[in-house]
Formats: sequence, C-alpha cells, structure tokens
Amino acid sequence: MTLRRQTQLKSAPAAKAKAKAKSTTAGLTGKRCLTILDKLKKVVSLPKEAQALARQATKAAKSRKKAEQDKSGSLLGRVLAKVSKTLEEEVGKARLEVDKAEEQQKVCEAEKSEAEIQLKTAQQEVVSCRTKLKESNKLITAETKALATCASSKKAVASEVKLADKECRQLGDVQEKMYQPLKQAHVHGVAARKQINALCKAGLAISWVDIINGIPEV
Repeated sequence: MTLRRQTQLKSAPAAKAKAKAKSTTAGLTGKRCLTILDKLKKVVSLPKEAQALARQATKAAKSRKKAEQDKSGSLLGRVLAKVSKTLEEEVGKARLEVDKAEEQQKVCEAEKSEAEIQLKTAQQEVVSCRTKLKESNKLITAETKALATCASSKKAVASEVKLADKECRQLGDVQEKMYQPLKQAHVHGVAARKQINALCKAGLAISWVDIINGIPEV
C-alpha cells in the first residue's frame, strides 16, 4: 500500500466527520449555535485551532447581520470537526495505552506462572531435604549407638586382656618359683618320680596354686 493511499484512508474518517458536522450545523440559528458551543466547552477541552474557530462562531452568532449569523453554523461545523479529530486522536492514544497495558499484563501473568512453578519446585526441594535430614539423623543415631557398643566391647576386651595378662604373669611366677624347682628336685624312688612328672603335666593345664596347695605336708 502506497503512502498516498494510507494518507487517504487515515483522513477518510475525519473527512466524514467534517461533512457530517457541516450537514448537521447547516441552517442553525445563531442562538442555537451559541447553546451548542456553551455545552461543548463544558464537555471537552477545545484544542487551540478549535478555540479560535469557536470565538469566530460566537462572534458571528451574536452578530445582528443575517449573513454573519449564517456563517456561525459553518464555523460551528468546523469546530465540531476539529473536536472530533482531536477526540479520535486521543482515543487512538488511549487504545495504544490499553494495548500496551494488555501486553504488560500478559508478561506479568507469564512471570507469575513461572514464579509459581519455581515456588512449587522449591517447596518440593524443601520436603526432599527434610526427608534426607530425617534419614541422616536416624543414621547418626544408629552410628552413635554402634560407637557406644564398640566402646563397651573395647572396654570389655581390654579388661579380659588385662585379666589374661595377669594370669599369664601368675603362671610365669608359678613356673619360675614352683614348677622349675619341683622338676629339678632330687627325689628317691621310681614311684615318687612318676608322681612328680604327673604333677608337672597337670600343672600345665590348670592353676599351679591349687595343685601346690593340695599337696600334703611331709
């Protein structure tokens, strides 16, 4: 579409409004024109060009000359055309603002939807983290109990080792102080020697103290 064609299409509504205003105001009396102008001023703010035409129309309507009064209708039509054009421009601007606001609303709705999705994801992550934390606490409790059990077992084993070590030292003392002298002692008779050997063998399996204490004095 050429620029000339676009200009013609744009100016068409204004031309129609101007023609309609001219046909409407044709044949109006001066008094009627003054009434319309007064009401128009109360309803809308006249643009500068329309203000000048309104002053001319008012002057013509108040004139005593019939020719001047006839001009008032034509001038009023031009005022109405200017006002109509201005209103159309303002409506166009308002429509652009509305379209802009609607686009902004769509953007806001999209951002809101995205924010709701992110919030839902964050809430799910919080629930997951709480579950993992609960499981971790259970695991820590179990490990703490296991460590306590190990410590008790270690303490018991240490006590057993200490007791076994003590018994080993006692057996060593018995062997050094009783078994060796007894084994190396000079005895008379085959029967006495056999008894001593049997005593020595038994002393290796059980406590030497009980055996020695069980020997009667000679």
